[in-house]
Amino acid sequence: LKSLPAKPVAHFSLADHRGKEWSLDDFQDHRLIVLAVVGTECPLAQKYVVRLQQLANEFAERGVAFVGV
Repeated sequence: LKSLPAKPVAHFSLADHRGKEWSLDDFQDHRLIVLAVVGTECPLAQKYVVRLQQLANEFAERGVAFVGV
């Protein structure tokens, strides 16, 4: 599998399930953002949430943020 070069992402913001707005600026202190698109109604996606949290905890010290959409 060939890696593609990193490209900047245009600024955007999204509201979380509590209504709080989040934007890329909120993650300026991170080296990398992992964006995981999951369906909250999907049983398989619900199982992934636990693993995504484990990965987020594991890589936090390396400056990696995990964001679920």
